[in-house]
Amino acid sequence: MEPFDSTHYLIINNAWEIKLLNKHTGEITDSPFGESSNAYDLYKDSSGRYWVSFYGQGVKCYNQDGQLLTSYNTRNSNLSNDIVLDITEWDKAIWLATDGGGVNIIYPDTHDIQILSNKENRQFPANSVTCLCHSNNHMWIGMVREGVLGAERFYHYLYQSCTKPSLRLVRQMPLMPMGR
Repeated sequence: MEPFDSTHYLIINNAWEIKLLNKHTGEITDSPFGESSNAYDLYKDSSGRYWVSFYGQGVKCYNQDGQLLTSYNTRNSNLSNDIVLDITEWDKAIWLATDGGGVNIIYPDTHDIQILSNKENRQFPANSVTCLCHSNNHMWIGMVREGVLGAERFYHYLYQSCTKPSLRLVRQMPLMPMGR
């Protein structure tokens, strides 16, 4: 659920459809986005754009009026997997948790995509990522079997000029088995 305007929230209902929920009356109506079925996750970024993952179809970006601004999938971009389970933002970059492709980081201004996966970097423990949580200077990455991983943002400096930000994997914490 994301705020849409002063009266509505944008929601995904139990039939995986994007709808508008009137927060005063409880009335549910169609969203301004033309495509609304098979939606899995949605996120409103700091620029007011809506990022929506459609199961098995990657992610699409819309403006407030419902106009499609861009879409990313394995056929039209460097996205590593079309199953996007979670979307969040960190420093104007859009982070996607994928089921099988690790974490994909979209830089909307350049349309570049950075991939964190064990296919790209052996330090990254898994490719099935279920959730992302930004906290202070860390992004916490929840994986299916491998636990929680913390990524920390840092910069490379070369001759006193700052280059593109990079990430350092800082710690992995295995999850406790249930019932212990």
